[in-house]
Amino acid sequence: MNNEKNLILKEAFNLAIQNHQNNNLQNAQDYYQKVLEIDPNYAPAYNNLGTIFQQLDNNQKAIKSYKKTIEIDPNYAIAHYNLGVIFQKLKENQKAKDCYEKAIEINPNHTNAHNNLGVIFQELKENQK
Repeated sequence: MNNEKNLILKEAFNLAIQNHQNNNLQNAQDYYQKVLEIDPNYAPAYNNLGTIFQQLDNNQKAIKSYKKTIEIDPNYAIAHYNLGVIFQKLKENQKAKDCYEKAIEINPNHTNAHNNLGVIFQELKENQK
């Protein structure tokens, strides 16, 4: 990617994050889409789109976004974690467990994944691993 496109991508991504943080979800979504037009393999944009869809209770679109993130970057621990959160919310505990374990495998210091995995073990009655 040339420097000009890279600069535009970074500017669009930063604007997306600012809008996302200010809860301007539609504007954030538009900027993330712009990022993906510039670089269709920009995993952080897919992950952040997933969080927007999750905030809007559109779980299926969120799952699709997180899976796309992981397809692009299998070691994107936060996407595995986010996917686990959705599966846990949907009471798909085995899938949630697998996602949290993968997030921890990639980032052993991911405290939220450890915490949520403990909750899942309790729910699955697998307190002794």
